[in-house]
Amino acid sequence: MFPEFLEKEKQLIPQFSEMVKTYLKWGEANKTDSRNDENRYENHLKGSLGKKKLNDISSFDPEKLKSDKEGSCSWYCKALSCPSQGPL
Repeated sequence: MFPEFLEKEKQLIPQFSEMVKTYLKWGEANKTDSRNDENRYENHLKGSLGKKKLNDISSFDPEKLKSDKEGSCSWYCKALSCPSQGPL
């Protein structure tokens, strides 16, 4: 019975993309410019994190994003202390 309960609970955990949709909807109502958030998600996060369940995202994922984009200092690279930019 207990493993079946855990399996049902796992099915309830949302994907990153579902959480982002909720955040973007909140951003439209509460932020002055939420388009930047949507563009950042679409251009930088959707491909690698979009389909992952929230409990499957680890601290390794942002590190992988950094290493994949090293030398390409976009907004998130700078925010994550890209070696070519140094820490903020």
